[in-house]
Amino acid sequence: MKMKVAGILIIFFFTSTCVAQTTIGTGAFRKQLETINRQIAFNLQHKNITGLLRYYADSAVCMPEYHTALYNKPAIESYYATWLKNTSIQDYQRTIYEVHQVSSYLIETGTFTSHFTNTGKAPVAYDGKYIVIWKIGKSNALTRLSEIWGSNQYIDRAQLDFSQKEDIIQTPNPRIKTVLSDELDKRNAIICQSVATRDGVRLASMYTSDAMYMPYYSPMLAGIDKIKAYYIEHENPGVSIDSISINASKIITADSLLLVNAYYIVKWRAGNDQGTVTGKSVNVWKRTSSGELMLYRQMTNHD
Repeated sequence: MKMKVAGILIIFFFTSTCVAQTTIGTGAFRKQLETINRQIAFNLQHKNITGLLRYYADSAVCMPEYHTALYNKPAIESYYATWLKNTSIQDYQRTIYEVHQVSSYLIETGTFTSHFTNTGKAPVAYDGKYIVIWKIGKSNALTRLSEIWGSNQYIDRAQLDFSQKEDIIQTPNPRIKTVLSDELDKRNAIICQSVATRDGVRLASMYTSDAMYMPYYSPMLAGIDKIKAYYIEHENPGVSIDSISINASKIITADSLLLVNAYYIVKWRAGNDQGTVTGKSVNVWKRTSSGELMLYRQMTNHD
């Protein structure tokens, strides 16, 4: 059974009592990212792992589709080595949708298209979307801190079978209790309760009017009307939720923002079927003028 569970695993951008100063569509950085994206395409097609790793921070977090999160550069290198060993990539292209500059960070969102062949299998068309979080360093050098990607429609797990899960998942767990983390836990508790009660309207109310949500197996949804329609359809009352948890694996504060990598576990039942869905996401939270945290950008995928 293919189960769609509300996306909830997390990288957060958090503002203080005022909305963070954000610049969208910054020209110089956009051109720099376009160059990097062309390098990514070249390196994938030519199986150049060194080139692919060039912009990752040592502690970068990578969230591939149908794989547990990768929590450092060696783990990311192992993933790419497995991918490229078993796959021939005919073409790959990223198209930037928008670039936000917030303090010394960039939030890049976009789409990708790719055609590849697994050894001995039919060609695969893989079209999807992505989010990348970049750190701006000296001389505007960019370092990739976190990224996530996933398909625009359901894709058979067997088509991505180059992606090997680890038997034992070593997940960082920085549960240092602060006023900020307590507030974050309360917002996550509302999400958990809304998923458990299959309340799509309440889930949509967690987003800003100009939010963007990138669910698994779906193109990006821009604007609250599309997000609300998605959740009303997605939260099927025929599927019962036995339990749901959301946990952070990394929290970084950046001026008026909070960056959080996280993961979720959902146990579900539908008739005689039952199972467990795990996954992760990248979120951007914005504090409103009333002081409430709202989701502004979000993407989820499944392990």
